[in-house]
Amino acid sequence: MLGARTGKVIVAQEGNDLPSAPRGFTWRPQLQRLATELRDLAQQIRRVAATATALDRRDSLLRLSRKIVALAAEDDSRSRY
Repeated sequence: MLGARTGKVIVAQEGNDLPSAPRGFTWRPQLQRLATELRDLAQQIRRVAATATALDRRDSLLRLSRKIVALAAEDDSRSRY
C-alpha cells in the first residue's frame, strides 16, 4: 500500500548512509513527513521522556520533541500557500 507505515523510524545524521528500507518502501527525510505524522512522533518521544530516569536524557528527548513540533508548524505554514 502506497504510503503505508512500516512501524520503523531510522535516525541518522546528514551525510550518513541509511540502512536498506523494507521491501517495497523507501526512506524519506523528516521534512517530507506530514505535519500530523510529526506531531504523533513528538508525542511518542514525550512518552519516552516521561519514563527516562536520567534527567539529561529526559531533557534531550523533550528538546527533540519541541524541534519536531516546530517542523510540523513549518509544514503547516508551507501547506497554506
